[in-house]
Amino acid sequence: MKRIEKDIKTGEYKPIYLVYGPEDFLRQKIKQSFRDALAGSDELNYTYREGPGTDEDEIRILAGTVPFFAEKRLILLENTGWAKKGAEGLVNDLDALPDSTVLVFIEREADEKSPLFKAARERGICVSCEPPSETDLLRSLKKSFEQEGYEIEPDALEMFLARCGGNMNTIACEKEKLLAYTLDTKKIRREDVETVTHQSLSDRIFDMVDAMAAGRPQEAFRLYADLKALKEPNGRIMGMITTQVGRLFVLRELDEKGLSMKDMQTATGYNYYAVKNSLPRCRALSSREWEKKWRRCLAYDTAHRTGRMDETLAVEMALIEVSLR
Repeated sequence: MKRIEKDIKTGEYKPIYLVYGPEDFLRQKIKQSFRDALAGSDELNYTYREGPGTDEDEIRILAGTVPFFAEKRLILLENTGWAKKGAEGLVNDLDALPDSTVLVFIEREADEKSPLFKAARERGICVSCEPPSETDLLRSLKKSFEQEGYEIEPDALEMFLARCGGNMNTIACEKEKLLAYTLDTKKIRREDVETVTHQSLSDRIFDMVDAMAAGRPQEAFRLYADLKALKEPNGRIMGMITTQVGRLFVLRELDEKGLSMKDMQTATGYNYYAVKNSLPRCRALSSREWEKKWRRCLAYDTAHRTGRMDETLAVEMALIEVSLR
């Protein structure tokens, strides 16, 4: 990312850039940076194509064309699949292309053995867009608030990231709301985060299962009533309860084996916040006890899906059984 920022700042571009990886926000940010720096409102010297149906022959012709009254021609290609296979002809043309041509590939996936990947690595820049670690997220987000002239309390920052789930697009949107809400004080507290940020359905289910796991059925039923008021389907609620109880079972089993939080993330594929927030609660019971509760939830989920039990009754029975000690 820093190498790309440097090229954009100096105006000294490589012939080819490959930006790939699972973090959509970063991919789109880099894509827009190239668009703003090299094209702007210039449509004559800018080409954008998307999808596996992109015509390679057309791109080869465009790439070999000098720009019209401009220094650079930007060709931006997204999710073509060429970073995994194909585009051999375009790769072979690279040495013969005008210095004014800048090829930028934005891809979700890439194969290091593909001709395009090798060419980008040898003659240009490859950037892998991976989700940032929890530590990096906390640090960078705290810095971004400070650059805006805001002070955010540590527990407020942690809650903010937990609610956003590490999703960079969500973080960007929720941050703007939070900045506007605290404009007068420029100080962000936990209460502000609770008031302003959106609580997703999965967050609400987590709170409900958390109350169930703590043996607080009254609170669990109150939260369930809130979900019904929001017109969330009972079938969906039942399925998500089952998933969350299953998560507590798996984490408790790994916890009993002595795995670290990082190893639990690797073994389960759960994100940092899911593991961190679930661990304290899963330790309330043994893995065997959690397995029993998970299997009961599975039974209720199956019963309502097959029409053998009313959806509302299935959810309420699960709430009661998971809450029992």
